[in-house]
Amino acid sequence: MTSEFIFVVAGSAYRNRTLICTAARAAIGSEVVLEREPDNRCDPNAIKCWIGGVWIGYVPKVTAAILAPVLDEGKLARACLRVVLFDQRCGRDPIRFEVLVHT
Repeated sequence: MTSEFIFVVAGSAYRNRTLICTAARAAIGSEVVLEREPDNRCDPNAIKCWIGGVWIGYVPKVTAAILAPVLDEGKLARACLRVVLFDQRCGRDPIRFEVLVHT
């Protein structure tokens, strides 16, 4: 059985602004690499998100708790960029990456 997850990447505001802007130019449908970070002190289910070699942030905690075991078992099929949202009203985090994951 396949499942789909859609999430907005967390923590992009804490990444290098220039690199985030570069990653934001990625085409819709571009591959998003999900990398487990089991030694993360804040969340043992942590999953980093990368686009074109740029670390853009993390899978949100609730979704990471579901996806971490899937990644650990090597069952992840595909993750891709669904949309990039630009919103100056978001203050600290005006660029948001929405990702679609198929398992």
